[in-house]
Amino acid sequence: MAVRDFGQKVDVCRRIKEVLKNYEEGSLLKEMVQNADDAGASVFDVLLDLRTHGSSELALPGTAAFQGPALVTHNDAVFADSDLESIQQIG
Repeated sequence: MAVRDFGQKVDVCRRIKEVLKNYEEGSLLKEMVQNADDAGASVFDVLLDLRTHGSSELALPGTAAFQGPALVTHNDAVFADSDLESIQQIG
């Protein structure tokens, strides 16, 4: 899947941050389950990763606060080019 310029006019990271802030407490996990179901997944996993990782060699130093712990979700649906295109239209 190649990444290409798609003429995005909105800062996608900022927009995603705004969307996440507007979720009611506890609804984000429900949304992840719904997304997996919509994509036709037959498996949905949740992992609580209590590890923390070093931050001295990050490509983006501003991401140091995101080096753990983490709640990770996974499903077995295939992420298609059309899914990437949909995400790129956010905003």
